Amino acid sequence: MLALAGKSRVYPVLLPRKVERGAPRRVRTSPAMRAVGLALVLLLPAVSYVYARTQVARTGYEILQLQRDVAVLQAERDRLIARAVALKTPDRIEDIATSTLGMAPPRQQQLATLPLAPAVANPVGAGRRTAWDYLRSWLGGQAEAHEPR
Repeated sequence: MLALAGKSRVYPVLLPRKVERGAPRRVRTSPAMRAVGLALVLLLPAVSYVYARTQVARTGYEILQLQRDVAVLQAERDRLIARAVALKTPDRIEDIATSTLGMAPPRQQQLATLPLAPAVANPVGAGRRTAWDYLRSWLGGQAEAHEPR
């Protein structure tokens, strides 16, 4: 009888598990995905460190270039100040006035002098009231305390 029954093959069938509500499902990951995840975890800090170091180096080069630019601009400023001082010299202005503009120094008849009265000596602090003067006037002191000296 066994020979007449024929050979039957049995294939296993995996039925989905019943998932209880509120219970988390466990997801199976392949070994390749685990390897990729581990590589990311290990390489990410190394890549970020290299990036940070390159940014520091780039910033250092920018600072160096800016310092060179500042030195060039300071030299240019000093050169322009020296030129401005040279252009303001009285001898140069007189030479331009006489040769280019046709001017001449003033003659004696064109000059006038004004007599000045001597300045009145005014000592420092004259006319200022001190704190003692205010206190004396507040307490009913002398009448002169109300007037500035």
